[in-house]
Amino acid sequence: MKLDKAIELGKACGLSTIGECIANVDYHAMNIFKYEEINTEINELLADFRNSGLSQDSGIKEYEVNKL
Repeated sequence: MKLDKAIELGKACGLSTIGECIANVDYHAMNIFKYEEINTEINELLADFRNSGLSQDSGIKEYEVNKL
């Protein structure tokens, strides 16, 4: 999963930080992905997060501004 999608889901849930969005996907991974794809999807999300240059405490709005 890409970070953009995790943030989109997080916004829909009323979350405000990147860390919350990632934790949300991790917590609900069994309901989002096929069992055999969970590790791949979580690893992709974490790699995308590391490449973003933001911290887990960064706000969703900060991510959106940096993305532009």
